[in-house]
Amino acid sequence: MPLYTNTTKGTVSYQPGTLNASLILPNDTANNDSTTLVEIPELKVAVAANERIVLKYTLFTTTNASGDLKVKIVSPASVALYKAGLVTGGDEGVTTITNQDHTLDLTTDTADDVVEVKALVHNGTTAGNLTFWFAERNASGAGVVVHGGSYLEYMKF
Repeated sequence: MPLYTNTTKGTVSYQPGTLNASLILPNDTANNDSTTLVEIPELKVAVAANERIVLKYTLFTTTNASGDLKVKIVSPASVALYKAGLVTGGDEGVTTITNQDHTLDLTTDTADDVVEVKALVHNGTTAGNLTFWFAERNASGAGVVVHGGSYLEYMKF
């Protein structure tokens, strides 16, 4: 059982050393012909003040190749460090951001993808939730679907 020292908080936390994978999307969630971000509440995780967390979202998606996909992880207001990256199994490459106010955009050439979103968040003094949002990057008429079975793995440290 690893011990993690959080010098900002002045605490030591005990973790089992494995990722928590209990947040699984039970049903398909669609965003039809819209670039407006929609929350997936089943993939929400609480973070305490000054808490650190690593996250890996695995998403099974269907989208029109011209509609593409954008995602955003929304965090509490006072985040001290935020880094997120979007990776897919296709040939699209990696997009990385270091600011919670921006979206990760994926340009895809396939209708069905397995997409990974990885993030590191060092929360600031405001406790709250990390929430996951998605939409089409370009409104195409076909919409985008995040399929049931998509999940979030995370570890606080």
